[in-house]
Amino acid sequence: MKYAIVYSSKTGNTKFLAESLSSHLKERDCILCETRQANKVDADLYFVGFWTCRGECDKDTKHFLEMLKSKDVFLFGTSGFGESPAYYKKILKRTQKYLNASIKLVGSFMCQGKMPIQIRKKYKKKAQFYFLSNVRKTYGQKL
Repeated sequence: MKYAIVYSSKTGNTKFLAESLSSHLKERDCILCETRQANKVDADLYFVGFWTCRGECDKDTKHFLEMLKSKDVFLFGTSGFGESPAYYKKILKRTQKYLNASIKLVGSFMCQGKMPIQIRKKYKKKAQFYFLSNVRKTYGQKL
């Protein structure tokens, strides 16, 4: 069986997972490459790794998934924000919509990765703003 580990990584988290998987499959027929170089890769089983962008896979992964046909796929991803299994499940579900109907999804995995501090601060500030906006809508300007 031929394996391909195809990944996209912005901060190195997904690359780390891809390389870890590759080290376990190194004695088998396995290719490791980034999504941008994967258009000519042929395998029986694809492990497709992505980083999370606005609640789903990144654009490079989206395009790669859309071109795959009649293959077995295992999705894995990292997210810098949201430590909840329910959130990870939503990301995987949104990502699965890019799979052709002929694809057999054989499994999936999500975990939290490191997030640059500047981005974390931005998300916390945005979350605080939306929280306070919703409180004001609900209770008026009394607060």
